[in-house]
Amino acid sequence: MAGAPKLRIKKFFGSSTIEEMVLNLDEARGYLNYFWQPDQAKHTVISIDGQNIKSFEELAAVAAKDRYKDRAFIEIGLFLSNDGQKSIWPK
Repeated sequence: MAGAPKLRIKKFFGSSTIEEMVLNLDEARGYLNYFWQPDQAKHTVISIDGQNIKSFEELAAVAAKDRYKDRAFIEIGLFLSNDGQKSIWPK
């Protein structure tokens, strides 16, 4: 996707930022696909502007929206559970 904004991904574990990276959309596919796998997805939330993103296709569609086209970066939150098998999000 030429000309698309870069994705600034901030990974959170509990209340701490543990990692921050900047990737293009193709790089993000490889990185984020791990977190969308069924065994990982129940312990992970990926979010753009408060909207949960559940697949690469959804991420690509959001990134293509007019509201993001003039931005240098799209901020993505990657939130990991800190309770092992217990989710930190309400059911």
